[in-house]
Amino acid sequence: MNTGFRTNRQEVVKNLGFYKNTSYDYFDSEVFVTFDVIAVGEEQRVIFIAVTNRGKVTVNNYEICYDRNDEPYFFFGSPEQKIYLSNFEEVA
Repeated sequence: MNTGFRTNRQEVVKNLGFYKNTSYDYFDSEVFVTFDVIAVGEEQRVIFIAVTNRGKVTVNNYEICYDRNDEPYFFFGSPEQKIYLSNFEEVA
């Protein structure tokens, strides 16, 4: 049985490649943390991100999750916060 939800989810997964070369500055209540997308493993639902946090740069991979509206996000920090990919902007 083919549902609209499943079809929509497949469309969202196909469009994850859009997020390559995008960036987002997230304020964690103390400092800004910068996320730069390096690559997206669309089939594995994994995103590879360079994280600049308090002067240190690390490269991490995060599992891509989806909310009820099929908006992709990943968890970051402690306590975990949802970081929505829709907040990312293309880097010039």
